[in-house]
Amino acid sequence: MARRALRWGLGGASFCLLGSAATVGCLDRPVSELTPNTSNLFVDQIVQTAVDKIDLLFMIDNSASMADKQQVLRDAVPDLVSRLVNPFCTDGSQPPNPDADCPAGTEREFNPISDFHLGVITSSLGDAGANVVGGCDMGVSPGDDRGRLLGSVRSGLAGEAAGFLAWRADTAGLINDFQAHVAGAGETGCGYEASLESWYRFLIDPNPPAELIRVKCRDTDAQENCVGFRRDENGQVILDTVLLEQRAEFLRPDSLLAVIMLTDENDCSIQRGGSNWLAAAPNSLRFKASLACEADPNSPCCYACASRGSAPSGCNDYASECGHSGTLGGDQANLRCWDQKRRAGIDFLYPIDRYVEGLKSPQVTVGYNGCTPVRAPNPLYLDLKNEGRPVRDPSLVFFAGIVGVPWQDVATSQETCDQNPEACPPANGSLKYLTAPQLSSLNRWKTILGTPVSPNSEQQNCERSLAAIRHNFRDPEDPFMEETAFERSGRNPITGDELPGSPGTPNALNGYDYNSAIGDAVDGERTDLQYACTFPLASNPCATGGDCDCENATDMDKPLCSGIGVQTHAKAYPGTRLLSALHGFGENSIVASICPKTMNPGDADYGYRPAVTAIIDRLKEALSGRCLPRQLAPDENRLVQCKVIEAAPQAGLNCGRAGRGEPTAAVVEAVKAELRKSERCGGNSGVDCDSLTYCEILQAGDPTTGGTSAQLDECLEREVTSSVTGWCYIDANQGNEVLIQNCKATERQLLRFVGEDTPVKGATTFIACRGASLDDSFDVSLAD
Repeated sequence: MARRALRWGLGGASFCLLGSAATVGCLDRPVSELTPNTSNLFVDQIVQTAVDKIDLLFMIDNSASMADKQQVLRDAVPDLVSRLVNPFCTDGSQPPNPDADCPAGTEREFNPISDFHLGVITSSLGDAGANVVGGCDMGVSPGDDRGRLLGSVRSGLAGEAAGFLAWRADTAGLINDFQAHVAGAGETGCGYEASLESWYRFLIDPNPPAELIRVKCRDTDAQENCVGFRRDENGQVILDTVLLEQRAEFLRPDSLLAVIMLTDENDCSIQRGGSNWLAAAPNSLRFKASLACEADPNSPCCYACASRGSAPSGCNDYASECGHSGTLGGDQANLRCWDQKRRAGIDFLYPIDRYVEGLKSPQVTVGYNGCTPVRAPNPLYLDLKNEGRPVRDPSLVFFAGIVGVPWQDVATSQETCDQNPEACPPANGSLKYLTAPQLSSLNRWKTILGTPVSPNSEQQNCERSLAAIRHNFRDPEDPFMEETAFERSGRNPITGDELPGSPGTPNALNGYDYNSAIGDAVDGERTDLQYACTFPLASNPCATGGDCDCENATDMDKPLCSGIGVQTHAKAYPGTRLLSALHGFGENSIVASICPKTMNPGDADYGYRPAVTAIIDRLKEALSGRCLPRQLAPDENRLVQCKVIEAAPQAGLNCGRAGRGEPTAAVVEAVKAELRKSERCGGNSGVDCDSLTYCEILQAGDPTTGGTSAQLDECLEREVTSSVTGWCYIDANQGNEVLIQNCKATERQLLRFVGEDTPVKGATTFIACRGASLDDSFDVSLAD
């Protein structure tokens, strides 16, 4: 039977990717936004197939003062692993084992996961080649763990040869081994915490160097005052093959990937190469910044005085801008990575854009040719072992941060509930963190980060300059999130707690701001930053051999101490760079505080239990499969005007199998165009679009493709099917409601795929639909 020809208006519209484990896309927007007045044509990215494997990478800060937080994370490990291997039922209960049934009328929140990798890396990447800072020696653990998995750089840790843990039936043993990996991070690592660069190095950097060496900055220089990468006899950079091998073993191309950071300090990811090592060298930040930097570090008149002998065009003369003298006080180790552009006239740290792009884009920037980025394929979106497996969609990447921010700023409350009914606290009053979309809708990013930095006219014309400031913020509404060494003033807009406070009138968030210009301070400047939050400790680290913040009389002004050698509280600094990266990454981010609400182990809110809950709640949407966020319009035959196309490597598809058909050339070309646009094939992706096979998945019951009403009935109504392959559309008005009972109240509709391997596991699948009216001005046939 000839198939009916459907005509689709493609003007201004684009096909959206739908991976077998991808996220919802275009249907989140009203159809009218795509075709305001005419055709109702829309295309969408939809996911309903549940993920069956997970790769979890933990980045754990291993600098001083982290032991207490690592212990709290260790206590949360059983909750995390247990929830993955033995998920809750929809009534909140947990069966005794993964094979047990849920109570009648309920089911698992997602299928038990029996294929996952657990990896731990630390924040220590050395001192960028300065080679003068104790505890940060390049190539020497724990000061430089080189971005490698912890099981390969610490002795006595169980796991795979590559240094990570894999699922096994012995859950108790797996939990014990994972806790050992967490504890193995320690707190004797480098104080320049590369919390962002460490996971970027392990997962993403296309060319991770094996070694940094001193080189001449210019061929004519007499001394080697710059840092470069060691090269072979052919001039090629020698890569860290150990790391690359670990990456290939740990990172499966078709898994859900979650990166989880635990750190109590802001990121200090110093750029590798050139003179950036100066950021880690003593006395380096005595270099002066032009006076314009104090007022506006983003100004084109802000520069490092030592970097030039004259002022830029349009700026005050060099003598007036750089005639002042630098101070050694600005060079204190704990302040080295703080506000560098304002204080030194140059930012030695990698831009936040590097990490947002690294998590989201199939191509990453590896350098610049003037203002033009030089890009390379992103390993996150490659089949690293060349096994012919499909690669993950960007929607299957999640990014979590347990960082320095008051938990009250990022938690649900009655106030958030009044503003957004989906942002209500649990009925039992337990702590529940806001989701990333809720942080946006409630304007909480402005609370904790402030307003975005705007580019100047010079930066607007240069992608490199724009990338350097993209995702930068200033002036958070919460004064506790201002990163500074000096006492702050103001009230937390959520709780009303006030700064600066005092020992006699402490606040509930950080105790109080203190004057750190004591002890080893020089030139009257400060030695440390103010805290975002503090929390009571279960034991005194000064008495148990841990890192102690209360060692002598000069520490007694800190809100952490109740006497010499008596530390009662732990601290966390504003994690502004980390939060900026989380903000930039978007809806798949999870934000939690490293300062727990309570340290009572018997409390449901103990330690990082709420953070684990937030992570699992965000992941379970992908783990359980998704429903459609918008309704489709079935016709009188219960069919919808949609076509579903799947694409996979040639060995993965056979359009002659049951429930499949050959798509038209026009559709295939549209699919290829979208794949190229998303950098999934063509260009620098390393995948030839013509090397893929494209098949149509047929709609069950469509008489134009040989379907019968009995097949449609089976797809729509039976929980277990046996004689139909393809798909059908189910909502509250047609089909068995049991099949949509787990959909949200606002998303009670789905495309149901039936039949073996439909869609093909890991295939990239597209859907295109039309509404009641259609603009036929473009002649693109989706059928013969």
